[in-house]
Amino acid sequence: MNWISKKFLIDLLLIGVFSILIFSAINALFVYYSPSIVKLFPNLAGSISPCYRTLFHKKNGSLEYVNYVFGDSYSEGAGDEFLNNDKEYGIFNKLEDAGSTELIFGRSGYGNIGTLIEFKQCYPLLTKYTSLDASLPEHYQVTFVFYEGNDLNNNLVEEEKEINGTIYKIRFFLPLYEFAYRKMRSLAVSAYRKITNLIKLKSEEIVRDFPVTSSGIQFEVYPQSAATELSNKDFKKSLSIVSSVLEQIHERLPAAENYILLYLPAVASSYSFENELRVQSYTHEGFFSTTNEFNLQRHKAIVNGLRQLTSNSGWFVCDTTPDILAQTEQGIPVHGPRDWKHFNKIGYGIVANAYEVCLNTERRDN
Repeated sequence: MNWISKKFLIDLLLIGVFSILIFSAINALFVYYSPSIVKLFPNLAGSISPCYRTLFHKKNGSLEYVNYVFGDSYSEGAGDEFLNNDKEYGIFNKLEDAGSTELIFGRSGYGNIGTLIEFKQCYPLLTKYTSLDASLPEHYQVTFVFYEGNDLNNNLVEEEKEINGTIYKIRFFLPLYEFAYRKMRSLAVSAYRKITNLIKLKSEEIVRDFPVTSSGIQFEVYPQSAATELSNKDFKKSLSIVSSVLEQIHERLPAAENYILLYLPAVASSYSFENELRVQSYTHEGFFSTTNEFNLQRHKAIVNGLRQLTSNSGWFVCDTTPDILAQTEQGIPVHGPRDWKHFNKIGYGIVANAYEVCLNTERRDN
C-alpha cells in the first residue's frame, strides 16, 4: 500500500512538472507571436499585462510610418461601438487618410502620467521580445489624446504612485499564467457573490436625479465635468503635470513629423445645461453640484492653459469641442445609450473627422 502511494505521488509529480514545462513553452510562444494572436482573443487581452492591449488595437499594416498614441480609454475607443463589437470602434479605426499605423499606449482608467509610463515600460518589451518589428522608424507622428473629464483628476492620484518595473516584466513574460490565475479568482469571486446574494435582502431602488440638457437629452449617469471639483491650486498643479508629460514624450520621440494634442471635451462640456448641474464626484459617492457656467469657465481655462503650455514646444492643440457642441445642440446625443461616459458612433465620428482636418492642416503647414 505504501509502495502504491509512493508511485502515485511520483507519477503525480512528473505529470505536474511536464504540465508546467509544456504550459511554459506555450506561454513563451504566445509572448513572441502575440502580435498575431492577441487580436483573436479580446477577453484574454483584457486580463493580462496591459502592454498587450497595444497589439490588440494595432491594425494590420506596415510600421514604416507609425502614429504613437497616448491617452486613456478614449484613445482605446471605449464606448458603445466597442461593446457592440463594431470593427470601426473609436477614433483611429475611422481614419481614411492618416497613412499611418497606430501603436496605442493609452489605457482605460489612466491619466497623463500613466500613459507615459505605459510607453516607457511596454515599448521596449514589445519591440525586443515579440515578433513586432517596431524599432524606432524614420517617419512617425505623435498623438496625445487629452480627455477633459478626468485626466486632471487622475494626474494628482498617479503622481503619488510608485511604479515597479519588475512587476511590469513579470506580467509581460507570464501572460498565460496571469490569465489562468485571474480566471480561477474570477470563478471564486463569482461563486461567493451568488452565495451572498441568496441571503441578501432586496434593497430599495435609489431614485437619482440625473441631468437633462437644454436640448432635451436625458442622461443616465452623472456626467464627468471639466475638473470642476478641483481647487484652483490642484487645477494648476495638474496642468503643470500635463506640460511635463508632453515635454517627456517630445524628448523620447524627438523627430516626429507632427505632435497633435487631440482635445476631447468632458461629457458635461459636450452639452448645454441650465441652472444647477450635478456631475460625477471624485471625492465622495454620489454627485458634485456645480453649474453649466462654472463648467464652461473651467473648460475654457483648460483649453487656454494647454495652448499656452504648448505654444513653444511644437504641440498643436486640436480642440474638438465646437464640432461636438454643434451636434448636441440639435438634440442628438454623442454618448450612450449603453455607455454614457464615452462617445458613441456619432461622437467618435465627429472626433475622427476633426482629427483628420487638424492632421492635414499640420502636414500642410510643415
